[in-house]
Amino acid sequence: MAVMMTGGIALRASGIAPERFMAVFYTGLGASLLLAGLLFGCNYGKAKLADARGCTE
Repeated sequence: MAVMMTGGIALRASGIAPERFMAVFYTGLGASLLLAGLLFGCNYGKAKLADARGCTE
């Protein structure tokens, strides 16, 4: 995580990537992480509910 943060800061500070690219990239990354977290939570809730009911699927 520290390497990714350092790389992102260095990329922004160097000016290699335009602002628009960085905005789209970070928006897409944030949206995908949000959806992955929601999917994980949904699957976790389904597993807990199935466990409470005694299902083995």
